[in-house]
This record gives sequence, C-alpha cells and structure tokens, in this order.
Amino acid sequence: TLDLAAYLQLDFESTIAPTPSPSLLRSSIVTRTLDSLGLASASHRRIGSRTHGSHASSGGGLSGGELRRLSLALELLSDPRLFLGDEPTTGLDSSQADRVVATIVKSAKERNVPAVLTLHQPRASIWRRLDRFVLLAPGGRVCYAGTRKGAAEYFQRHFGYRVPAETNPAEFYIDLVSVDTEDEDR
Repeated sequence: TLDLAAYLQLDFESTIAPTPSPSLLRSSIVTRTLDSLGLASASHRRIGSRTHGSHASSGGGLSGGELRRLSLALELLSDPRLFLGDEPTTGLDSSQADRVVATIVKSAKERNVPAVLTLHQPRASIWRRLDRFVLLAPGGRVCYAGTRKGAAEYFQRHFGYRVPAETNPAEFYIDLVSVDTEDEDR
C-alpha cells in the first residue's frame, strides 16, 4: 500500500480526477482544501503505515478525525454536486465526530452543495447543525422527514411527546422509534 503524506495524496488525486487541475493551480487548490478542512498542520504527516495502518500511535500519523476530514478533502477535489456521507462519525470520539460534521456542513454551505449523512448517535452539538433529517424506525420505516425545528411540533401534535428539558432531541427521537416491545421499561 502507499504510505503518502496528506498533501501528496491530495496532489496525486487532483492529477487523476475526472477534470484534473492544471499543474499551475494544483498546489493552491490542494493547500486551500487542506486549510479549509483544518488539515494544514497535518499536511506533511503520513496517512498510514504498511504494517499497522496508522502511525498515530507513535505520534507521527493522522488521527481518526484527520483521516475522516482527509476523505472529505478527496471527495471535494472532484467538485461534487451532492455529498453523501455514510456514517462519517463512526469510530470517532464525540469531539472528533462533531468536528467532522461541522466540517462537512461548512464545506457543503461554502460550495452550495447538499450534504446527506447517515448518523446513528448524533450528540446534541451535531443535532444543532442539521437543517433537515429523516428518522427511520427499525426495518427502515420513515417516522419523520422534515426540518429539525419542525420535529418537536410534529411529535407533540401527533403523538403527545415533548422533548424533556436537558435531553438531546436526537437521542429522544431515536428512543421513541426504537421501542423494545419485550421490555416493559421501554
């Protein structure tokens, strides 16, 4: 496997993209992309190791959050019309997960590109970043699709449920649709 630094990986990807960047612009595009995703300080660190997949344990590689943001940078080089993120926060601590979602939201807004993400356990700070969401019950049944702000009114008006104070609305809604019919407490 290749063991490139983040900058070199983006530079390489920009040369083989469907619409490659001209060599004179490539360096500034790569640098700007790294800067916009908070990766400037990590640009010359190696992505992974040939033996263990990461230099992070020895202090020389990219962290999990940096790897996720680098993946986003690679996608953004292709100038997408839609950004799809399948569980972009899985395996990250809550702080890194929030930073990754913040980066995706910021990048999508700056480029005027819709972002669609699957998130299983969004913390409250991630919840506040969402404009719209689709809540799925087990089995994939749609329970709600609409604005984040409209969810409170919908669940109160139709079902009589109000998000308790000091509760993460995302967790509350997920708990509502994930009722275990065999557990009397749920």
